[in-house]
Amino acid sequence: VQTCTLPICVSATDGSRLTDVLVSWRSTAGAASYKVLRATGDAAPTVIGSVAASILSYTDVTAVPGTIYRYSIRAAGAMGTGESEASAADTGWRMLSAPTALAASDGTNTAQVTLTWVASAGAVSYKVFRVGTTEPIGTSATNGYADTTAVPGVSYTYSVKAVGGTGTGESAASSADTGWRGLPAPTGVLASDGSSTAHVAVTWTASTGASSYRVLRAAPGATAGVIATPTGTSILDTGAVPGVRYTYSVQAVGTAGGSAISATDTGWRNLFAPTGLTASDGTSATAVIVSWNASTGAAGYTVLRAEGGGAAAAVASVRAGVLTFSDVSAVPGTIYTYSVRARGNAGTGESAPSGTDTGYRSGSSGSPSGMGAIGDAEIGRAHV
Repeated sequence: VQTCTLPICVSATDGSRLTDVLVSWRSTAGAASYKVLRATGDAAPTVIGSVAASILSYTDVTAVPGTIYRYSIRAAGAMGTGESEASAADTGWRMLSAPTALAASDGTNTAQVTLTWVASAGAVSYKVFRVGTTEPIGTSATNGYADTTAVPGVSYTYSVKAVGGTGTGESAASSADTGWRGLPAPTGVLASDGSSTAHVAVTWTASTGASSYRVLRAAPGATAGVIATPTGTSILDTGAVPGVRYTYSVQAVGTAGGSAISATDTGWRNLFAPTGLTASDGTSATAVIVSWNASTGAAGYTVLRAEGGGAAAAVASVRAGVLTFSDVSAVPGTIYTYSVRARGNAGTGESAPSGTDTGYRSGSSGSPSGMGAIGDAEIGRAHV
């Protein structure tokens, strides 16, 4: 608003210019030049510049953005004729520059999105916006802000406005930047230890903000790779090789990215019990010949033997690929009951026992002790 006196009418721009405050006035008869005065608050005005009589404006490039000044003018006559009183003042201020170099963190913090920017000269505070909202999500007295209300894993676009002193308004919005709050890594990962011959069951606790998960598996000495991308908090790993101890971990995934990898847990799929067990019935005078079918993933086999109604005990351990055993310690003519367990790799235990079969080593008569000349067909045998 122009103020007219003496008869100068002073007008100073109110935040419409970024680089200066433009002060203008009307000419005064007899003026040889003009002096521009400026003051803040209750301070006395001081001269900040002068211009020739033909120039009726002044650009105050030294004005601090966001600060309200009072501007007035004195008309100066020819040399030795003095100058007028100061005109009535008009207030004006320089517009604040928008903050620059806004940067929003991309999942580096699970507690917040961290915002930083280059401060605007003259700003007393800042307003932080998420693009798409008309009201600020928060204010800051410094050139940084922590958005703790962001949902983990969701991408937001941010902008910032600088706020000046009382009555000076705010700057234009800064350039935008996207950022997101990191997802917490899943916790409580558990992998089953040989409880099933069909799979390894893997479970974990949900992560807030996760829309899905990546389940990673590593065989001994190998790099972990993704084996499943479920939306829930459990899987059944049917692709695990029986008898191999795997290391499992889980990563939460949101719309903006993934979390850190969880702590690990080991688990394994149990071996299938061997099938097709047979034990020889007196066909050899030197041993009972026991044979069976291979179990997938077996690192070896344990052969068990029971006599009469006694408990089965291990009599031999053979390596993988060996599917027969000669029991030379069998007493000739004594009937034994045999079974076999598949043995897994380190830390994965053994399978359930196979089905059983009876067998014996022939004596001098070729028959079990105490059976005389009774033929093999009359001896009760259970073949699997």
